[in-house]
Amino acid sequence: MGQALIITAGVGRGQRGPTQEVRPGDVVLFPPCIKHWHGAAPGVATFHISVAGEEGGNNVEWLEK
Repeated sequence: MGQALIITAGVGRGQRGPTQEVRPGDVVLFPPCIKHWHGAAPGVATFHISVAGEEGGNNVEWLEK
């Protein structure tokens, strides 16, 4: 079902290819079955809303916990 991040504050980074910097107002789309990561940029916090679909009772497969 994929995942969408809506960046609300701070500066973050995400990768599904080349690493990209994200800022408030950015929307990042990760297609289904694509390994990706996201988090804060060095030295700063980031806040986001994550939206993921659900299919068969499953919505996200975490690769690292």
